[in-house]
Amino acid sequence: ANPTAMFLSAAMMLDWLGDRCGNPAAGRAAGRIRAAVEQAFGQDELLPVELGGSAGTRRIFEAVQRSMIDNG
Repeated sequence: ANPTAMFLSAAMMLDWLGDRCGNPAAGRAAGRIRAAVEQAFGQDELLPVELGGSAGTRRIFEAVQRSMIDNG
């Protein structure tokens, strides 16, 4: 299963919490998650199984995690 929807749902939740509670840190965290997902999928070799590639759950998770770590 592709975990991308879970990552982006978490970002949406953090955006909502940031707006609702006036917490700018939550909004920044949401932005970091979205940026990590975009960076991970910007790599040509990361193509999910459901789109004809070979990247499964673990590989997508690891790519997004690496992007989060790389971008501090």
